[in-house]
Amino acid sequence: MTIINLTSSQQTSFALDPASDRGAGFAVFSPNNQFAAWLEASGSMVAEPPNFHPRVRIGDVQNGSVVRDLLDATAAQTINSDQIAFMRPAGWLTNETLLVEVRGQDWEDVLLLSYDVMSGGLSIFSTGSFVGFGYQ
Repeated sequence: MTIINLTSSQQTSFALDPASDRGAGFAVFSPNNQFAAWLEASGSMVAEPPNFHPRVRIGDVQNGSVVRDLLDATAAQTINSDQIAFMRPAGWLTNETLLVEVRGQDWEDVLLLSYDVMSGGLSIFSTGSFVGFGYQ
């Protein structure tokens, strides 16, 4: 996955995980532009049984290194579920805290998780889906 800074034209490429056969997307950037977070996945949602495995990756925009991987199994353990149907990076709460939207086996079972990029700490932030940030 390659990102381009539109101001400086600097390009940074991140290598996808070899297990990811669904590409990459849903990229969001930390407020200070140090980190990018994106979704990668493997498998299929419609296979019987489903074998879809999403992962959220976080990379350093300056050097292209991947600094964290959030696997669906880790998210499932955090929300006390057997399986994650889908997850994606939603946005950044701070320069080091990523908001991740996760859906359980029932698509209506959706929560937001807070992921500390520096420590790897993961916790439930709130129930419900992410619709956007509001500012006053």
